[in-house]
Amino acid sequence: MPTKPTATQTWENMLLYHLEVEPDRLAAALPEPFQPSLFEGKTWLTTACFTCRSSSAVFFGRSLSLPVYEEVQVRTYLDYDGDPGLYMFSSDVSHRSVVKGARLTLKLPFYEASIERRRDTAYHIMSKRLKSDARFQASFRPAAQRDTSAFADWAGNRSCMWKKTKSGVEKAVINPGGWDLYEAEAEVSCSGMYPFLTEDAFTGRSRIQFCPERVTHFYPFQRTR
Repeated sequence: MPTKPTATQTWENMLLYHLEVEPDRLAAALPEPFQPSLFEGKTWLTTACFTCRSSSAVFFGRSLSLPVYEEVQVRTYLDYDGDPGLYMFSSDVSHRSVVKGARLTLKLPFYEASIERRRDTAYHIMSKRLKSDARFQASFRPAAQRDTSAFADWAGNRSCMWKKTKSGVEKAVINPGGWDLYEAEAEVSCSGMYPFLTEDAFTGRSRIQFCPERVTHFYPFQRTR
């Protein structure tokens, strides 16, 4: 593993909106050779919404401090080559330079979006991807009770991110564990966020979590095979 991360970020006031999906449908949406991880016989798709602060990255050998921005990320869970990890379907970001940098250096599906966030008795987020009909809107409230469930451990214990390129499979190490998760409730509406699945792929079950803060370190992608 590389000794220094290529990016360090602080994620704040994160909503984790988990949707249960039929395993064969999610498997069909992933590139070979990936297969989704199972929890109690089902697979899960997560939309993560957060404010990104104190963000820094190494860009062509230069260390850069990035602006504060909002992010709405769609991802799922893999166990590939013995490593539990994440697979990103999309990441909507409110800052154009972050999108361009991520696409250029990471070759990941980042998209520029208009994202508004406010807080009163709850947190509210409204995201609209530019040049697309993809929208995500949520109002959410954390509970006082921490989430120490088996699902929280399964979803949170991910040590890497996987991607498939023309040259093969690549893995980027991320810091595992360390999640301070709380149960939460949310009202969510969205459209166009999951174009790789049809409506009947979802079972109707969902889970809601809140994380007040998490410092995340990303290491470079490296080819594994």
